[in-house]
Amino acid sequence: MDIESFNSIINQLPLPFIVYTGTDLKIELISGEAKDLLDLKYSWEGSNFIDLFAGSSSDQVESSLHAAMETGKELKQEAIALEIKEGDSTRHLYLNVQNRPLKLEDGTVYGVLQVLSKASQPKQEYNPAMNDHRRLIALVENSSDLIGITDMEGNVIYLNKAGQMLMGASSPEECYRPAGEYLLEEEHSKLRLEMQASMKSRGMWRGEINYKHFKTGEAILCDLNAFVIVDPVSGEAIGMASVTRDLRPTLAARKEQQKLLTLVENSGDLMSVLEPTGYNSYLNKAGREMLGFESDEQVVSTPISNLHSAEHFLEVSQKVLPALENFGRWEGQMIVRHLQTGEEFPVFNKSIRIDDPKTGKMLAVGALMRDMRPELAAQQALADSERLFREITTAAPAGLWMCDTEQKLTYVNRIWEEWTGKTFDQQVGELVCDTVILSDRASAESKFREDFERRSFHQSQFRISNGSTTRWIIRTGNPHYSAKGEFLGYVGACVDITELKQLQEQKDQFLGIASHELKTPVTSIKAYTQVLESMLRDSGDLKKADMVKRMDVQVNRLINLIGDLLDVTKIQTGKLQFNDQEFDFNQMVEELVEDLARTSPKHQIVTHLEETGAVYADKERIGQVVTNLITNAIKYSPNADRIEVYSRLDNNKVRLCVQDFGIGIPKEKKDRVFEQFYRVSGDEQHTFPGLGLGLFISSEIVKREGGEIWVTSAEGKGSTFCFSIPAHNTNENK
Repeated sequence: MDIESFNSIINQLPLPFIVYTGTDLKIELISGEAKDLLDLKYSWEGSNFIDLFAGSSSDQVESSLHAAMETGKELKQEAIALEIKEGDSTRHLYLNVQNRPLKLEDGTVYGVLQVLSKASQPKQEYNPAMNDHRRLIALVENSSDLIGITDMEGNVIYLNKAGQMLMGASSPEECYRPAGEYLLEEEHSKLRLEMQASMKSRGMWRGEINYKHFKTGEAILCDLNAFVIVDPVSGEAIGMASVTRDLRPTLAARKEQQKLLTLVENSGDLMSVLEPTGYNSYLNKAGREMLGFESDEQVVSTPISNLHSAEHFLEVSQKVLPALENFGRWEGQMIVRHLQTGEEFPVFNKSIRIDDPKTGKMLAVGALMRDMRPELAAQQALADSERLFREITTAAPAGLWMCDTEQKLTYVNRIWEEWTGKTFDQQVGELVCDTVILSDRASAESKFREDFERRSFHQSQFRISNGSTTRWIIRTGNPHYSAKGEFLGYVGACVDITELKQLQEQKDQFLGIASHELKTPVTSIKAYTQVLESMLRDSGDLKKADMVKRMDVQVNRLINLIGDLLDVTKIQTGKLQFNDQEFDFNQMVEELVEDLARTSPKHQIVTHLEETGAVYADKERIGQVVTNLITNAIKYSPNADRIEVYSRLDNNKVRLCVQDFGIGIPKEKKDRVFEQFYRVSGDEQHTFPGLGLGLFISSEIVKREGGEIWVTSAEGKGSTFCFSIPAHNTNENK
């Protein structure tokens, strides 16, 4: 065995020792335990004995070393007083010394292995009876690594406490077994020959190996150092020793480290470790791509000053480094430079100082950087989009608005500010209807609240004023939802319909005047028609009398139309009169059905009247509503022959429904049938006469009697119009 291999083997011994060679006693090796025992601060390998030790007994120790080298015999000294000088300090130690000669294979002594131990008390005389074997065993027994001894037959004859605990042994006796039983079966088969060959040729074997736990059979990955034990007198192998370290904690730490390293390496942000020298010792993939590094070698050889302009590096030196020195961290925006293109761009940097946990001295700086260019570009795009949105909404001829889930405004455009005379800041946070003039506010709030709670389309009309101009507004809005379906509020628009309202008032005035002017001559025409019909029948000219009767029917239609126009005018001006009285509701319906059945022999009007009792309302106006619904049902079901009329009492309200089996109403037009002058249009509907006022008038009558009116319909299958009014009058403001 060569000297280098032997030194490698003995270096595995967990003992405080020094190896000397040559006549000048050159120090070849000092074990870690010896350095700790002697409290050495510097490296003494390559120096001589006299360079390290001094004191009154140093000559005695030096002589013992020379004697061991010359005679080839082991010599011991106990409680030797030695001095160690390192720099300006001098330490006094009392040591037990055991000098063992080191021999080559031919028996030549090439050095001395000096084993040291601390003496319990100083002794001036050498005591050969002193047994340091027990102290050596104590060191081995209390080592944190597994230390075992095997005889030449491969049987374990000793295992220290750490080994017993690692293997799960309940007692030392349980450890006395063949060494092969310590290993997994496949591990022993695989490594047995390799270990035997290495021990024979080199006197040692080192590698990773899987032990098997005695109790659980669990595999225990370990680092094993095994070497041959040689009798120092005969030079013959007398056994094998092993020093084993459990690698599981190390592997677990490596796995966690690898997880962290993988996370860091694949992060989208730059992560780096900066050494105090001003060079990065690590830069992840994102950082290399961001800054233009082409290799890891380029990373560690490029000073960080190359990553900044002179001006910006000065800023780093004056702001970042002092903050790290004083506070241990810094974060903020800085400018860096791309190595290849020279482009400068902003990054957000967060740096922390990495300190030695024992000394507190700074070891490095860890940095996390995010490229700000995408974020700044997104912010600019958002600002441009917002500016464009504001320009569009400012140029829009309508007032635009948004509100939150509490019905409070979050946005209004410039037009709405002008119409209301209030600034954006003044209106944001106000309720949607706060700008409506007081006389219209209650109805506007009620309508908006109703649609808001139902999350339905909103439309209402009201007036606003900016102090000098009052406008009529029609407001529309739709519920607004997030991408996740969460309700966010309403978004809508307001249109100025002041001109339309003025035209409507002029139209109503014209209709009112025209209706009044037409009513008198038409009434006279009807009277003359009836007289003429009577005269012709008396004279026996029945053909002419029938013609005059048809003319009377058309005059009646004209009178009804004039009546509708007059009613609309009264509704618009609030002058529609009601003469409420108590009457039997079902009796009124039966009388009207009987009259209408005579004028429409083609349709059978079937009644299903449940007990409703008396109601308090305007009998003529309610009768007008019933007549309108039945005549409409007849008119819009030309190919059917049956009309169903239902009545019942429901929650103290009298309900009447008229069902036809005619053409029906398209779903998208159903909600508009109660509007003024609105007629359902289409291929079939346009052939039916009328001004589209009947349902509007009926709706207003029902509302002013404190009721409600609605329709359900299926196109091609028919419609059902219903209204309900209180069984007792609850509407005092008509």
